[in-house]
Amino acid sequence: MSAIISTTPRASDPLKWKKHWYLVAWGLREGSRLRETIRRFRMEDYAECLEEVLHTLRSEPGRHVYIVKLIHPVRFYKLPNIVVQSEPDAEAALRWLDEADLSEFSEIWYCRNEAAHRGMVFGRMMIGFSSLFPAVCPSRVELVWGASARVIERYPATDCPFAAIEKGNWNAAPVITELLPHGEDEASLRYTAAQILEKLSSHTKRIVEAGEYVFQRGCRHLCLEFSFYDGKLEFIDWDSDHDARILLYPDR
Repeated sequence: MSAIISTTPRASDPLKWKKHWYLVAWGLREGSRLRETIRRFRMEDYAECLEEVLHTLRSEPGRHVYIVKLIHPVRFYKLPNIVVQSEPDAEAALRWLDEADLSEFSEIWYCRNEAAHRGMVFGRMMIGFSSLFPAVCPSRVELVWGASARVIERYPATDCPFAAIEKGNWNAAPVITELLPHGEDEASLRYTAAQILEKLSSHTKRIVEAGEYVFQRGCRHLCLEFSFYDGKLEFIDWDSDHDARILLYPDR
């Protein structure tokens, strides 16, 4: 198999992979789960990557959505990606790759996500730094039902249920400040939001430690992205206002 298997980040790994591994280092994600959801291939093996996607699409039709990403050795944001949900999508992606200039990229990945449906929630938790952190930590949680977390960025022009929850500090009672039900039962949405907040609170210690790590390196904000389905919450990504300070200078 030419797929690249990593147990821990290596010096030669692209920064995008190292960034994903920070969630593992912070205790917010299992390394085995990360390897399960992201498959890495050398760029020249892009055909094998798409063949594997095609195989799983055929064996589990309609169950997953695949994000095929071109990975740069150093750049870690705004990388080209292709959404693949069907066999024609995968075949079109392969044709595009056959014609594209891939010389600047070192790897190609596919990320396997559960297909979006009404029972799935994506969200992000935004934490701001203050001189009293973590005693006082203004935070905001945003949730969107049945879509990806990227839909949150389109608020208020969303076409699926959306909620925003704010807390003045870690111990304050959360308040739903915005709720767009879009035809769904409002009480059910509030119940799910309460479940998610309870799950997030169980990770408070690790979230605080992650925040301290980020803020000690000169960042002012940390955003943790997560999914919630069937009672299970999973952190899937993170961002700050200055990722390079963490990825390029991790020991500072």
